[in-house]
Amino acid sequence: MKNAKKGITITLAAMMLASVAAACSQITNNSGDKSGNTTSTPVATNGTTEEAETSFWTAPVENDRFTETVKLSALKITPSDVVYANGDTDVDNYYTRWMKSQFNIEVSYPWTTTQQDTFNSKLSMMLASGEKMPDLVMAKGDIVNDLIDSGKFMEVGPIFDALASDTWKDATSQAPNAWLPYSRDGKRYGIPLLQDAYQSDSVLWVRQDWLDNVGLSAPTTLEEMEAVLDAFVNKDPDGNGQKDTIGLAIGIKDGFTAYMSDVNPLFGANGTMPKQWNIAEDGSLQYGSVQPGARDTLEMLARWFKNGYLPTEAAVYDINKATESIVQGKAGMIFGAHWLAEWPLGDVVKNEPNAKFIPIAIPAGADGTKGYKLNPIVNNVMLISKEAEHPDAYFLYTNWLYERYPTRQEPFNTKDHGIEGDSYFDLHQNKQVAGKSANGDKLSLTTNFVVIPDLRMKLYADLLAGKEITNDFMEQLSRKPEGNKQAAQILLDSLDYGMPDMFQGTPTATMQEMQAFLDKLELETYTKIIYGQAPISEFDSFVEKWKSSGGDKITEEVNEWYKSVSGN
Repeated sequence: MKNAKKGITITLAAMMLASVAAACSQITNNSGDKSGNTTSTPVATNGTTEEAETSFWTAPVENDRFTETVKLSALKITPSDVVYANGDTDVDNYYTRWMKSQFNIEVSYPWTTTQQDTFNSKLSMMLASGEKMPDLVMAKGDIVNDLIDSGKFMEVGPIFDALASDTWKDATSQAPNAWLPYSRDGKRYGIPLLQDAYQSDSVLWVRQDWLDNVGLSAPTTLEEMEAVLDAFVNKDPDGNGQKDTIGLAIGIKDGFTAYMSDVNPLFGANGTMPKQWNIAEDGSLQYGSVQPGARDTLEMLARWFKNGYLPTEAAVYDINKATESIVQGKAGMIFGAHWLAEWPLGDVVKNEPNAKFIPIAIPAGADGTKGYKLNPIVNNVMLISKEAEHPDAYFLYTNWLYERYPTRQEPFNTKDHGIEGDSYFDLHQNKQVAGKSANGDKLSLTTNFVVIPDLRMKLYADLLAGKEITNDFMEQLSRKPEGNKQAAQILLDSLDYGMPDMFQGTPTATMQEMQAFLDKLELETYTKIIYGQAPISEFDSFVEKWKSSGGDKITEEVNEWYKSVSGN
C-alpha cells in the first residue's frame, strides 16, 4: 500500500513539472494587461506577499483585489436547506455583494438548482446542445467525465501550479491521487475540492462500563474481541438478569464498508478491504472482495452470527437502523467515525445514565495485520471553461480563503453581537445582522469555502494534549465531546493502516456492462454465508463466478489504467 502511494505521488510530481513548463506560455497567451506591459503584481502565498509576473494575471491586482471589475459566471448546487433574509436570492445575496466589494469580482449564475440529479441533467443538455459553458462548473459523478471529454474545459494544471498558494498546494498534496480522476494523458483538467480527512474513518467504540462488569480489558486483537463479544452476550453485562444484549451493532443491508455500523476493519485485520481495489504484494491492483482474507472474515462473521454476537436483523438494517440497539443500551460495540461521540453515542445516556463508550484502536488479526477503509478527501471538482476571460479570479479568491478560513480568522471568527433571535453574519457588511439566512459557506462558489484536510483532527489532538487554544476553529472544536478528541488521536496514530481505493479512474467498459450483476452476486453470497444459509465453500464458487462473469476482464482493465497513471 505504501509503495502504491509512493508510485502515484511520483507520477503526479512528474505531471506537475510538465505542466509548469507549459504554464507561462498558456497563461500568457490568455492574459496580461491591455497595454501588453509586464509589471509586478502581489500574490498571496502562504501568508506572505511575493512578486509574480503580471502575465499570470488577466487584470492588475492590489492588496488581494482586482483594480478593475472582473466578471465570473458559475454553476453550482444551492443546498436545499438554504434560506435567505432581507430580500436576498440565489443570484443576489450578501455573498455575491461581498465578492464584489472584497475582490472586485462580479459573480453571476446562469441557473441554480438544489438537486444533484437535476444539476447533472441540465449540464448534459447543455453539452448536447453545444451551449456555451459558464466560467466555473463545480461537478461530481459520471457527468465529470463527459464534461472533461467535451473539450470545453481548460487544462488547469499549469494555472494551478502557477497561481495556487503554498497553503492550497500543501492541502491538496494530502490527497496524492486526488488528481487522477480528472487527468487525461498526464494533463489535469479539474481542481479537486477537498473535505476533512479521516472524517468517516473507523475506530472501535466499546462500552467501558460493560467491560468493567464482565472483568475484561478493551480488545486489541480479533481473538480478544471475540472473547469480549461472548461476554457481552452471555455474562449479563447490563446486570438486568436477562440475556437480551448483543455484542456488535452492524447493518449490512447496503454493504460491508461504510462510516458507521459496518465491519470494514474486520476485513482489514485479515489483509483485505471489500468493494474496492487494493494494492497487492506484487504491486498490482486486486479486488478486495475476492481475496483469501475476505473468506477468513466471512467465516468468522458466520461464527459470530451463529453465536448470537450480531443482530439477527443485520441483513435488513441500514447503518442508521443498526444504531438503535446502541441507543437503547443493548449493544456493547460499534465501529464508526470519531463523531459518533456526539451521535448516536451521545443519546445512550438518555436510556442508560451510567453508560460509558470509549474509542479504541481497531483490532489486529492473528499476524498483527490492521486495516480500515480510508475514505476519500475529495468531494467535488472545479472545472474552468476554456472561454473564461478571468480564470485567475478563482485563484485570487481561493488563495485568500486558504489563508483565513481554515482557522476561522477575520472575518470568519466568532463575534459577540447581542442580537436576540435569529441572526447571521453578513460578509458584505462585516457584521452580524438580524434575520434567518444561510451561512456564507453555503452560498459560496463551492458551498463549503475551503478545507485543509487534516486540520480538524490535528486540532482535536492538540486539545486532547492540553495545548493552548490559538484560533477560533480550535475554540469551536474544544466544545465537542472528549470522545471526538480521543478518537481523533487514535486515527492520527493509525494512518499507516488506512486502505484507500486505489482505482480512481472512470468506470471501465466491462464495469459498465457487468458491475451491477457482480455487486448483486457479491452481496447475496456474503449475506448467505454470514447467515449460515451457505457453507464457506460457497465463497470459492463465488470467486470463480466473479472471475468468469467479467471480474478477470475488469481486473485487467483496472491494472491497465493503473500502469498508465503510476508508471509501474
